[in-house]
Parts: sequence; C-alpha cells; structure tokens
Amino acid sequence: MTQSKRNLTPTEFQPVTQNTQGTGGSIGLSPAKVGLILLALGLFAALAFVLAAKSLTVIVNQTHEANVDVKGGFSVNFGGRFLLLPGEYTISVAAAGFQAAEIAYTVTRDESQQLQVELKALPGRITLNLSPANATAQLNGETITETTLELEPATYELLVQADRYQAKNVSLEVEGKGITQEFVISLDPNWATITIHSEPANAEVYLNNIRLGATPLTADILAGQHELRLEKQHYQPTTQTLDVDAGADQSLPKIVLDEANGQFKIESDPIGATVMLDGRYKGLTPVSLTLEPGQEHTIALTKPGFQALEFTRKLAAGGSAKEMFNLKPMLGRVTFAISPADASITANGRKIGQGSTTLDLPQVEQTVVISKPGYEPFSTVITPRNGIAQTVTATLMTEAAARKARLQPIAKDPTGAEMVLIDPAGKGAFTIGSSRRDSGRRANETERSVQLTRAFYIAKQETTNAQFRLFESSHDSGVAAGNSLNRQTQPAVKVSWQQAAQFCNWLSRREGLPLFYKEQNGIIVGFNQEASGYRLPSEAEWEFVTRVTEAGERRFLWGETFPPANNTENFADASSAHVTGRIVANYQDGYVATAPVASFNPGPHGLFDLAGNVAEWVHDVYEIRTPSEQTETNPLGKQVGDNYVIKGASWSLSKLTELRLSYRDYGARGRDDVGFRVARYAE
Repeated sequence: MTQSKRNLTPTEFQPVTQNTQGTGGSIGLSPAKVGLILLALGLFAALAFVLAAKSLTVIVNQTHEANVDVKGGFSVNFGGRFLLLPGEYTISVAAAGFQAAEIAYTVTRDESQQLQVELKALPGRITLNLSPANATAQLNGETITETTLELEPATYELLVQADRYQAKNVSLEVEGKGITQEFVISLDPNWATITIHSEPANAEVYLNNIRLGATPLTADILAGQHELRLEKQHYQPTTQTLDVDAGADQSLPKIVLDEANGQFKIESDPIGATVMLDGRYKGLTPVSLTLEPGQEHTIALTKPGFQALEFTRKLAAGGSAKEMFNLKPMLGRVTFAISPADASITANGRKIGQGSTTLDLPQVEQTVVISKPGYEPFSTVITPRNGIAQTVTATLMTEAAARKARLQPIAKDPTGAEMVLIDPAGKGAFTIGSSRRDSGRRANETERSVQLTRAFYIAKQETTNAQFRLFESSHDSGVAAGNSLNRQTQPAVKVSWQQAAQFCNWLSRREGLPLFYKEQNGIIVGFNQEASGYRLPSEAEWEFVTRVTEAGERRFLWGETFPPANNTENFADASSAHVTGRIVANYQDGYVATAPVASFNPGPHGLFDLAGNVAEWVHDVYEIRTPSEQTETNPLGKQVGDNYVIKGASWSLSKLTELRLSYRDYGARGRDDVGFRVARYAE
C-alpha cells in the first residue's frame, strides 16, 4: 500500500480565552464547592475504613499503666481498643518497671480480636544489712560475698551464719521492677555467761577437755551440752554435765572437791597373790589399791602353797607408795623318774630340773611338763603336800612313735565304709613301674624311685553302687552281656575320673574336712596337696599297698608265679570269654562280670579286690615319665590333665600284662570295668 503525501502548513498559535458569555456556560468551581467535595470524600473514606476495619484489644496482664503503639498501618485507638485493617502490624508495649516488648501481629478478618501481652519485670536491687559484721550468707544454698545484689523478682531463701551466733533462715520477697529494697538481719548470740566457783578455790576448769582457767571463773560458753571438769592437786577431779541455753546466764552452785585418795601399788614374788583390802577382794598382784587418805587400812596377801601376809598402811591425800613382798613357800617333796635322762622338767612354765631327780616344790597345783627336742612332751598336774611322798614317772616317745600311737588303725568314711591306716614312715624308698626284662611289660611302665612319708587311710573295699548313690542317686552302672552291674553291693562303674573326685569332695564336706580337690563350676581344676580331705589314692600309694613287702616288690598280688589259682580274685575267667577276649586261660572264679565287693579273700593290709573285680582310678594325671635315679617323695603328679591313671586288672581285662601290679592303663571317661576306692591323709 502506498500512502499519499500531504503538505503540512503551519498555523499561528491562538491562546484560548475564557468566554464568560455564550451558550457553553462556565466550568469553574468555587472553594466552597471544593471543600464540600473533599468533606464528602473524607466521610466516604472514613465510612469505608469503619466498615472494613477490625477491632483489636491489647491486654497487658501485669499492669494497667502500659503504653501501646501500633506500627505498620493506619489505626484508630478507642480507649485501648484499636481499629485496624487486616494486615501485618508491629505492636509496641512499654510500662514502667518492665522490659519493653515488640510483637509482630497479623490482623485477620475476625471482627473482634484480642492480644495478651506478658511483660517481664525488671530485676530489683536489694541491700543486705547483716549483723554481726562478720556474718556470712547463702542465697538458695549458694554462698554470696556481696551485700548489694540485683535479683529477678521471686522468693529467695537466705541463710545467715556467724561464729558463736545462732544461724537464721529468712525468706526474701524480691519485688523487682527496678525497685530498691533493704533487708536488715540481726543474729542472736549463741552463748550464755556462766560463772563457776569451787571449794577450795583455784581449781583448774576444763570444758570438753579444753582448759578455760581457774576458779572463780566467768566465761561465755556456747549453747549446748558440755562436759565440765574441775581438777586440783591432792583433790579428786570432779566431772559434771553443763547444759547451756543461749542468752540464759548462769551462776553455778559452788562445786566442792573431795580430797584425793592415795595410791598404793603392791607387787609380789611370785606374782598372782590374792590381795584383800579391809576384807574386800581387790585382785591379783601386781595391783594398785586406792586408799582413803588419813585412815589405817588392813591389807592381806595369800597364795596357795605360800605363807599368808597381813599388814596395815595409811597414806596422805594424794599420796602414793609402792612395795614388793617376797612370799615364803610351803613345800612338798616330789620324785621324778624320767627317761630319757636328759629330758627337761618345767612346772607352771618355769624350768625346775632335768632328768630323774627329787625336788621340793610349793604346795600349789603345778602343771609339770617333761620334754626333749624330737620327743613327744609329757604333761601332768600335781599338788605337792608336806609329808606326803609323790612320784612322777614319764618315758617320752619319739614324735614319730607318738604320732603313730595316736592314729586309729581303722576309720570310717561318712558312708560307713571302713578304711585301713597305712603308715609308710621308715619303710624307705621303693620302685614303681617295671623292668624292661619283665614279660608283658608296657612302654609306659617307666621305673621310678619313690618314698612315702605321710600316713594315709585307704578304703578296704571298692566304692559300691549303694555308697555312690548317696552322692548321685540316679547313677546307673548298667549291664554287661546280660549280666547286671547295678546291684547295691557291686562296685560302682561307668564313673568318670571327674565324678570319682567330686565324690571324694562330697565325703569331705560331709565330714567337715578341708577339700583336697579344687572345683570351679562343678569341674575339678586341681588339688591342695596339704589338705586332709578325701581323695583317690596316688599311683605310688596304690603300688605301695599292693607290691611293697619286706623282701622287695611283688609282681602279682598272689606272688611271682603265673597263672593264679582258681578263685584268687575276680578276673576275666573262662566264663567271660563270650564277653571279652582278654581272659586268664583255664581260670575259674564264678563271676562273668563284677562280683559283690569283698567276695574273695583280702589281700595285703586286709584290702579287698586290689588286683581284680574292677580296675581302679587313681589320683595321678597320666604321663610317661623319663627314667631317673632321683627319689620322689609323696608324688601326686600334675594338677590337671586330659587323662588319668587306671591301676589293676578287672573282670574284663586279665591277661598276663594286666595282672602284673605295675600295669598302667589310662582314660578319663567311665567304663564298665573301672571303679575306684577312696583314700585320705591321716594328718
């Protein structure tokens, strides 16, 4: 599209002139009209504000004198109620004595709204005026050192204390709001003035063992109960209780002191004489007597076997004296016939002679002891009499002989089983194990030199089912090829080494003996070699009772020949061949499996079933020792181990190897051909 071009021609500017006449009329407004218009607009705006505004009441809880200011928009305050258009505002609140607050508030479209304002009061300033000046204070349990403080309004507990004053607890009501308060607190004295007089005067005064001075005395004494004591030389001290109430002054009644008694110390030779003072018993010499001053007192000394003494003494007030009196003995003759000839004689702890002799001794009961190192002492009680001949006869025994004489040859354990005393003292060393030339020998039978020095008891019989069930009521020894092993009189089998050792501790507890075996959580973990409680016999003890004779060591229980005669012991005989293969050929004993204990003749020391019936647990941990020429004394082996030694043949194992007394087996678990017997040290 094309546009046509037009030429523009300028024209002359003509100002508009007001036409006061003509048909168009005038467009001007008078001031009155403008005022009316503005008033109308204002009224309209005010009406619109009133119609749209919401009412907000600001309530200050702590005071009615608060100044409230609203920022963020136009507001009208009608006596604490503000008209506000909906929107965000900041409300400022201030009041004397309170911290000013500014609160962001949103005016909603609710017609009437309310804002609760909590103002925080300003701290108060308090001044403490304490008397006395050295008083200390604690505020709510905390020590304070200043007497002018700024505190938040609250109730405080103030404790005021001072030496020699009564403490005081005060509740402080702190108003806060910047208000200054003064608290005046005066403590009451915690003492009273006490005046003390005595007869005679110038007595030393002690209060609770602290010297105050001498009478007459006036002193300020703290409230409470005290011990008051007065002392003066040559007078008896006097003590009384003094009760003091704070502020209640006292003048005590005059305290009269009594003259001090005299002290008379009496010694005698010999000591232990009976002392009578004016007919009253006062003890045995050496003794101190208290005598009233200025009076004659009658004193008598007596001692059995000695001449009596009687005398009088008088002492001045506070005086003292000491005298020694030698008592003259009344003697009786005693003859001593003693062996050995160099043994010592003591009477009442004093040596009076040696060997066979005749002595004149005081006519008093005498404990006579005749002794010599290495011998058991002899003791007796005699009372020598004048004119009556007496003789003491004593033949001392060596300690070993005396010890053996005291031991009972037969003892019983708590189940009633008999035990035989074995005393190896003086027997010397013997050999356990076997020579390499011994037929049937096993490699673990290393020869060892052993000596036993401690006497011990060992059970006559193997422990029976009946005895073991007193300890473990549910024990079952079972059967072997249809043959019961469970009868009450048969030996307990299927018992582990641990169970056997625990049975020994059970016996010790029943008898009140110290436990030989150490237990932790029901497991044996070692032993106490000094304990006299029940235990299993050691391997050395077992071989001692089975092998040792005056001529040497046995090879078999019955002697040196093999095989044994029928019915020697319960071995694996021909009738047991269907149960076990390790039998004694052509041997008969009448039992396929275990026999009742003591069914055969006893062996050495009167012990039954040592070589047969069941093999037996012994105490020792199983180990193969290297040969040594050194002699072991009372060997017990290691404290613990995995396996333990088993000694002897049984109804199940009775070949030549097992029947030899040096045979050693081992294990830890129970077997149907292994039982045990108990032992313990005699001392």
